[in-house]
Amino acid sequence: MASKCARLIVTALLAVFVLTAIAQAQSKPMTTPPARAELTRHASSGHPIQDACAVGWIYFHATNCAAYYASGVYYLVIYPAEGGYWYTSDVNFQHFLNGACQTGNWVALYITDTSCDWDEAFTFDYQVQAVY
Repeated sequence: MASKCARLIVTALLAVFVLTAIAQAQSKPMTTPPARAELTRHASSGHPIQDACAVGWIYFHATNCAAYYASGVYYLVIYPAEGGYWYTSDVNFQHFLNGACQTGNWVALYITDTSCDWDEAFTFDYQVQAVY
């Protein structure tokens, strides 16, 4: 009898844990797509923020991506779990980064100037716990 009770309690706790995890995963707010004028601000890659970027590597989780066509150019927009978005019109970077968008894996971009332009990318085969 005690064994049945223990199993029931463990099953109930497991069910509550799973339902809580599912509810947490679905509570992420929807990201707003970028304005087309913002995408055409840089020639090939960038990040639409008002503040200047520091030169060097930046790391994030690519949670999802979107493709846009604006002013005769195709753009891949990457939405990090950490917020904001990064984009590129370079077809080589688009193909390279598209896989990271599907997995949510850790991605690194090398920022080349304070306007947030980047010219190198690195994708990892794992996810790192995000710190918000």
